[in-house]
Amino acid sequence: MTEIYASREAKQEFSSAEVVGSMPHSSARYTGSLEDTTKYLLKHLRSGDVLLVLSAGDADQISAEVLKRL
Repeated sequence: MTEIYASREAKQEFSSAEVVGSMPHSSARYTGSLEDTTKYLLKHLRSGDVLLVLSAGDADQISAEVLKRL
C-alpha cells in the first residue's frame, strides 16, 4: 500500500502505514511512494502472480512501469 493522498476530500487523520499495521494479514505491506512500491513489486513478483492496482489517482503508473520492466 502506498501513502494515501487526498483528492477532493479532507485529509484523513491516519496514514497508510497505520492502516497496514492494523491488518491481520501478514503479507500486507506499506511501501510508501509510487517509486518504492514499483521497486518492491519488481523484486517480489513471480511468474503466475496477478497485480491489481486500485487507484483514483496516478498509481496507474505502478502497473505501467512494472509491465514495462518485466
